[in-house]
Amino acid sequence: MKTLPLLAGATLTMVSACLSADSVSLMEHGRAEIVNNLIDQNIEPEKRLEKLAILKRSQMNLEQIVVRDGDLDSRNSRNSQLFSQFERNFLVHSSYEANRSLGEHWFYIIGLSSDRVRSAQIGKR
Repeated sequence: MKTLPLLAGATLTMVSACLSADSVSLMEHGRAEIVNNLIDQNIEPEKRLEKLAILKRSQMNLEQIVVRDGDLDSRNSRNSQLFSQFERNFLVHSSYEANRSLGEHWFYIIGLSSDRVRSAQIGKR
């Protein structure tokens, strides 16, 4: 019976630690998961699309939370750059506005196009 209160206390501590993370950090983590899913070579295409659909919905919610977050301090340099780099930081919303898929939009943002891939040469650095 003594383990139940300990287990409940440990669970409560873990949940409160997750809740204390700010909305911007959670959004950045979600974006990193999406990018990792896009470039992971070990995922089959069907599984990638399934996982991407789930991540996309979650990221859309996180982006909306950040937009509505009244606690963001605009004097903080990290937060001031947040909206100035909208396409990169709000990946789901900006891909929707640009009428591109998430993958296509991410590669567009970083400057990678199919023409550039085709013109690339294999060689040692």
